[in-house]
Amino acid sequence: MALIDLKENLAELLADFSATPRDITRSKFADLTVKTAFRFEDKEETAKRIAERLEEAKSEWIDGVKVAGAYVNVFLNRRKLASALLKEVFNARYGSMPSNGEKIVLEHTSVNPTGPIHIGRFRNPVIGDSLRRILTFLGYEVETHYYVNDVGRQMALIALAFEKGIEPDQELVKKWGKYAEKNDFQVFFRYVPAYKLSEENEDFKKEVDEFLFRAENGDEDLLAKLKKTAGLCLTGMKETLSRCGFHYDVYDYESDLIASGKVKEAMDLVSRLGVKKLDTGALAVDLGMGRDTVIARPDGTSVYLIRDLAYHIEKLKKGYCINVLGEDHKLEAKELKALLNAIGQDGDRLETVHFSFVDLAGRKMSTRRGETVPVDAVLDEGKEKALIAIKEKNPDLENKEEVAEKVSIGAIKYFLIRVDPMKRISFNWEEALRFEGDTGPYLQYTHARARSILRKATSEPRPEFESVNNNEWELVLKLAEFPEVVLEAGSQRKPNLIANYLYSLASLFNEFYHKEKVIGSDKEEERLAIVKGVAIVLNIGLDLLGIHAPERM
Repeated sequence: MALIDLKENLAELLADFSATPRDITRSKFADLTVKTAFRFEDKEETAKRIAERLEEAKSEWIDGVKVAGAYVNVFLNRRKLASALLKEVFNARYGSMPSNGEKIVLEHTSVNPTGPIHIGRFRNPVIGDSLRRILTFLGYEVETHYYVNDVGRQMALIALAFEKGIEPDQELVKKWGKYAEKNDFQVFFRYVPAYKLSEENEDFKKEVDEFLFRAENGDEDLLAKLKKTAGLCLTGMKETLSRCGFHYDVYDYESDLIASGKVKEAMDLVSRLGVKKLDTGALAVDLGMGRDTVIARPDGTSVYLIRDLAYHIEKLKKGYCINVLGEDHKLEAKELKALLNAIGQDGDRLETVHFSFVDLAGRKMSTRRGETVPVDAVLDEGKEKALIAIKEKNPDLENKEEVAEKVSIGAIKYFLIRVDPMKRISFNWEEALRFEGDTGPYLQYTHARARSILRKATSEPRPEFESVNNNEWELVLKLAEFPEVVLEAGSQRKPNLIANYLYSLASLFNEFYHKEKVIGSDKEEERLAIVKGVAIVLNIGLDLLGIHAPERM
């Protein structure tokens, strides 16, 4: 039985005291501590009554109850809980929930199709894909969307660069020649010189402006060109995303929203709010945000916010919406929600998960200026480093290349997901690829170690305990925490909670393995059950983070 179930059972027993599962926590003084009494004036007397109620209940899971001031410390029946918990871990996808019938439309990644995905933006798909896995695990129907920004100045530049035959930047071709055949790099090689030309050549700049004006006003031929150009880049980006195991159900194109008239419909709705003309000639509305919210440029074309509004009107028809966006979009996200509510849509059914960006050794990245660190290159470098480490640790491993690839991907993902999404991080390969400490390879290696123990054993795991010592008990209690951790990670939209839990579990397991003999001990079958439980939970937890758990390393 998981701790979340025990907490709910205890809360039901204490319903007369209005107890909730959140009142019951882990404690260093006991297995669980009930803090309900703190809500009452006569705290200590209430604590005594709570203890009496628990003792009267004679729950099979409780071994003893002790009052400490306003705290009620609960000591659990180790033998029964360990046996029941491990059977639960073995017999089901532990911690998962049945379908709840609720649909979530999850948008993440949505990187502008101007070149290869760089490490600074890679945190978005890592967080987004993990949320997809977690929410699906918790019973939601999740539909993953990728919004393709194929209309805008950047895309007009690239489309004209191909149309006019602007030569690729040869320095970039030389620097990233290994990836020259990938479509996203081919777009990148032309985008940079096109951007430079637009800054230096007024005639070209005017041509770009005219192209964009006509496209944004519905020119079907130009919209088709933009979509084709974006699709070229997206083909290469998809190769990188697929390599990392990211999945998208729907690709939504900005150009389609314009061509279908959805953007015009959105603008008509906003126009009813009371539009004012600014000194610049732009049109704006007042959403109570402390500034004017611009909805159209002086030439009358809609700004990105209106196209985003049209997009979300469509998405909200499908279900509750969650967007994963960089911290630089905080204000725009607030404006979008306010705009949805202002036109009669339910903006409260739109939620945004923000994240802080990543840099590489303090380097700032700018695709249009050619300053980028492509994820492809980071993955390949990581694979090389992982392969060296694997050859040193396990030279006889058969599938070294395959494992090195999984370790490289896992190392990047874990490094980007292990901290709170809003904490800025600097990517460091030496730290990410360590096989000790709070890293992806450490968790993968711990899983492989647990599987190795199970393979070497001649007896089968048996989750029937006659007694449970302190080292065994700590590990059992840690396994019992997992479902609650997943639930919290899902409700708070913070996959890092699972990452932190897995590191704690792996550390505790490795301590246990060094302190307690497993194979050949007089409790071999019971301890193998604990080892198997750890392997299963590590496997499930890593999968929720999108990280492969190798059987051998």
